[in-house]
Amino acid sequence: MRFTEKDDPDEMIEKIRDTGRAFSGEIVLHSKEPATYYPRDRPLARKYIELLRQVSGKTPKILHTNGASNGRFYVTRKPNTQVLITNPTVIDSHADGECLVEASLEPYYRLVHKIVQLPLVRRRME
Repeated sequence: MRFTEKDDPDEMIEKIRDTGRAFSGEIVLHSKEPATYYPRDRPLARKYIELLRQVSGKTPKILHTNGASNGRFYVTRKPNTQVLITNPTVIDSHADGECLVEASLEPYYRLVHKIVQLPLVRRRME
């Protein structure tokens, strides 16, 4: 399950356990991980936003959403890890009509190419 910033995970887990007990079942929690947040004013984020602007010709939309990412796993185990997420344009994510907007692939490719050329990224990859 994913929780939003408005939910109390412990409260939600207890409600689920109560439901299990009502049916003589047991709910076992395997893990509980925090969400992550990366401020847009950090140097890598500012550079990333500028690269997005360069490759797309538009000011990028910055969304703080509860999307899925394994980034939270790395951030909690290696505190200096920086996670920024972007993707080509997708319509109807996680629905029967999900599709990728082909025109978004070239700017996405250019962005990824520029990111791996950044000195900070290259140092960490070596």
